[in-house]
Amino acid sequence: MTRGAKGYFAATLVGQVAALLRYVLLSRILGPEQLGYAAMLILTAQFFEFITDTSVDRFIVQDKDGDTTIMQKVVQLALFGRGCLLASALVVTAIGMRLYDPTSTFCYSVAALAIPPLISGLLNVDQYRAQRTGDFRPASVVQVTSEISGLIGTGIAAFIVRDHTAILYGLAAKAVAQVVFSHLVAKRLYGWSYSRPEAATFRRFAIPLFLNGLLLFFGGQGDRLLVGFLGPAELGKYSAILLLIYYPTNVVLRFMQSIHMPRIAASRTEPELLRREARALGGRSFLLAVGVIAGFTLVGPFMSPLLFGPSFAHRPEVFALLAALEGARFLRLWPVTIALAEGRTTIVMLDNASRLVALPLAGLALLMTHSLEAILIALTFGEYISLVTTLWLLSRVTQVSLLRESGRLIMLLIVTTLACLWALAVPAQQMTAMGALLVASLAATIWIVRSEHLVIREAIDVALSRLTALRRRAT
Repeated sequence: MTRGAKGYFAATLVGQVAALLRYVLLSRILGPEQLGYAAMLILTAQFFEFITDTSVDRFIVQDKDGDTTIMQKVVQLALFGRGCLLASALVVTAIGMRLYDPTSTFCYSVAALAIPPLISGLLNVDQYRAQRTGDFRPASVVQVTSEISGLIGTGIAAFIVRDHTAILYGLAAKAVAQVVFSHLVAKRLYGWSYSRPEAATFRRFAIPLFLNGLLLFFGGQGDRLLVGFLGPAELGKYSAILLLIYYPTNVVLRFMQSIHMPRIAASRTEPELLRREARALGGRSFLLAVGVIAGFTLVGPFMSPLLFGPSFAHRPEVFALLAALEGARFLRLWPVTIALAEGRTTIVMLDNASRLVALPLAGLALLMTHSLEAILIALTFGEYISLVTTLWLLSRVTQVSLLRESGRLIMLLIVTTLACLWALAVPAQQMTAMGALLVASLAATIWIVRSEHLVIREAIDVALSRLTALRRRAT
């Protein structure tokens, strides 16, 4: 039985809203350039976090011994070691920056980044153990309190310091709250231990993720790294616009992965049940990816200057291309969740490696055109390469069929093309083109409804049943 699933979704939503509000505050108070420097700090922290990522939350959920006390203590010891390693690496990086450029003051900000991971190393992972039985309540409490604390810390600091270092105070406040509340909601006392068999099991799971983290960083943050070459102001503007789509999609993505991964992991010994769960996840991910592309192409150009200010406006085609990139990234939830639930972290690593095909192309496009649009097109191409690669690898070891599922990839590419053409045609007021696009969009909608009718019908049935329940309660 799933307990607290709605609360977990609400907690995830609160967390992402808090993170978005954090950027709104920074953009309004600091402006694009200082926001760009804050984005550089975040990218630096994320680089070290990604290359040391061990996915302890997923390990505790999916491993057969994840419920044991000894395994939990081994994982907590590893997590503390990771925090110390991260802090040391950031301090060494700051020293290197100071030696390279003695006049730079940005190195002090990088050194201060060592504080949050050192604190986070003391996290109690018992909240993840509860998810093995479908109890998401402890994780919900930790997430809500930490995100709100981070928002408050960032907001107060931004009003006082008025520069990019405000983000450092927010990250530290978030880490403190995360650790404190992870201990408060835990049913087991915090502790460390070392056991060779448990450590070996965790090591087999985690080692592929080290390289995967490096690949994931460049695959997921490569766009901001490249945009950074256009200058801090352009990076600040792009980062703010990106978060308009990233945070809403991340809410749904994290919730779906948390709900579906335990189900798929539990059905590994039943091929028919596994096939049904995988198909359901694929259909839901595809429909949501379509919604991401269509929705952000429509509302993005209006929401960005409204939330962040007039200096954060951009061309409509940039929003359409960014929606295409994030829509393809969202669809990766489907094969990656299946691979993680099966414990096949090597496939996850190869999934992220295949995304890097686009980075040299995007870099070349940057050098030749100095164009943000060219960067986004190249990176979106990489996401489709990744999708095809991962589905092919899964088809060799699971019930997933590349041939059967390729229709979703083709249709998502068609939706992407239509969104970009709409973004070009509407501002230019090309009525003939808009008429043709309307016909093509209707045809695509009909195809999607017919191909995903089972998933759509299930969603409608769930909505109707809940609406009926609400009416009964009201009467």
